[in-house]
Amino acid sequence: MKNIHSKEVRRILNGFSFHKPSEKFKSFEKEQKEILKNKTTSKSSPTPTKASTSYKPQVKKNEKEYVSFEETILKKYGAYIIPIVDGKIHRFDINKKGDNAGWYQFYDNTDGTQVAVYGNWKTQERNSWFKGNGESREISPEERRAIERRKREAEELRRARAEDAKKLSRKIFSSLPVAQNHEYLDKKKIQNYGVARLQESITLEEFLYYKSNRLISPIADGNTHYFDIDKAGDNKGCYKTFKTKFGTNGASITIKDENEEKQFTWYENNKVNFLVLPVYNKKDELCSIQKIDGEGNKRFFKNGEMSGGHLVIKGNDEQKYLVEGFATGISVYEATGATVYIAFNAGNLKEVAHLCKDAIVIADNDESLTGEIKAKATELPYMLVPETGMDANDYANKNGYLELSKFISNPDNIQFQSENQRQAFFDEAKKSSPIFKPRS
Repeated sequence: MKNIHSKEVRRILNGFSFHKPSEKFKSFEKEQKEILKNKTTSKSSPTPTKASTSYKPQVKKNEKEYVSFEETILKKYGAYIIPIVDGKIHRFDINKKGDNAGWYQFYDNTDGTQVAVYGNWKTQERNSWFKGNGESREISPEERRAIERRKREAEELRRARAEDAKKLSRKIFSSLPVAQNHEYLDKKKIQNYGVARLQESITLEEFLYYKSNRLISPIADGNTHYFDIDKAGDNKGCYKTFKTKFGTNGASITIKDENEEKQFTWYENNKVNFLVLPVYNKKDELCSIQKIDGEGNKRFFKNGEMSGGHLVIKGNDEQKYLVEGFATGISVYEATGATVYIAFNAGNLKEVAHLCKDAIVIADNDESLTGEIKAKATELPYMLVPETGMDANDYANKNGYLELSKFISNPDNIQFQSENQRQAFFDEAKKSSPIFKPRS
């Protein structure tokens, strides 16, 4: 076990009681239990009281209160949408404008019922919504089979698109040079260590994929070429390459929808400036990429598989750490010299935790408590960066890497999730090794 002072181990083993969650987290848990208790109480109240101003008539035993799909999305993600009922995948923003993290597919059956599947691309969350035809009854076997069939179709489409995303991600990443400099690296004050690549232009193949969800190998011959959008043989998409007056390549693209015809133009000399990170699946295959611009805006590759997606910064395996983002991962690596697993976002920590069951989570100290909640969900020991609103990179840049190293090396800062976990950890810590010297 590294990064643990032997005298600290002895002190801890002599009468150490395992570290409990933060007061802020306990307050949050109490608040959530109170909300749940109030909801349960209000549902069981048969009649309104004088103090109640929001009483609703009691729902009969075999009925369910109807909640529209718009309300469901608004309540779940805080996003307002007008559903398009065509069975296709549609995107919407969740956390900020343009993130396109939310998605849904909405189907309208011929018998008055409707069904939708929806979720969050970034966290890989998936849910379903169903509306009956106004009757208070159980879903018929035929309806249930139809719903399951559509779910299977949606899943098959998702897997097919994820496979295309994997192929194109590998092609793009392998073609890019290692990033020597980038605004994001400068902003976070970190080194690259040969991990990230630099992308300065978008190929026509990638451009077509983003606009059509189709993996197409373009032919640059000046002729019009058609491709399918919704089904085989529909020829709803086409492109035509051309030469600009400057002698560079371009292409005009047309995609037909049920209601409109969309026009796009691609130019090979349109410049971008992305730091590109590889994302590996649970089989250690490159399955997607993440792009980061100079402002720190991050975007995963369209339709790429992200559940369990991770990146490993290889170091000393005597102790492993699990973190959310790339900058945090590099900072923890520089402070400890240890192997670091990067999950890319808090929602993915639990999935990646299965790949490094002997790791300690270095959690972001978010105002929203997201970092601590998701770290706790991994069931691994975790540390919470001591200053609210900071991750490990923020903390290192403010206080120095030596302070970050001291924080991580101090076993008092580890929050264990059971007494057995604590005991097992310190049994192993008796085999302490010298402290790694962090970056100054």
